[in-house]
Amino acid sequence: MTPFDATVRIVNDGFLRPSAELSRELVDSNGFQQLPIEGLPVSVQFVRVVVQLTSLEPREHLVLWVHYPRLDDATLALSARAIWGAFPGMPATFVRDVTLTPLGERVEVDMEASSLQQRGTREGIAAVCAAQCWGVLADVERITLRLDGAAYLVRMRAEPPAWRALVASLGDASG
Repeated sequence: MTPFDATVRIVNDGFLRPSAELSRELVDSNGFQQLPIEGLPVSVQFVRVVVQLTSLEPREHLVLWVHYPRLDDATLALSARAIWGAFPGMPATFVRDVTLTPLGERVEVDMEASSLQQRGTREGIAAVCAAQCWGVLADVERITLRLDGAAYLVRMRAEPPAWRALVASLGDASG
């Protein structure tokens, strides 16, 4: 993959909740949106973003945090089906692992993720990294992201109200 950049804007965040736990959409006292999802077996934290790649139309993307607690494969598969049913056609990426390493005033982030439908898209790479930076209280030095068997080095730059992702491929991440 050739290097690329993208602009990412955060739309909203919150939790997708099993419809048995929550009967209607609401916003809690912390400002998190709570959305009931039919068939979802567990609550899943989400960040919804809009990704703009150079010369392409902006596109919404869901980033779903499933690393704490880490979901087993069966629960992840049930969750994926329910989320895909609730957001048909919207690209989504599951974040499966995150490690933050302090570097003085900044942090380095190592992440592992997998796509819900389309594998290894540029939008997914930018969306996951912007959602992570948005949720970290320190400046991010760099992000190493493993997504769908490939690895990427991502540098993020805050450009309020958005983030600019500068992405380079590191190649195959399977070894």
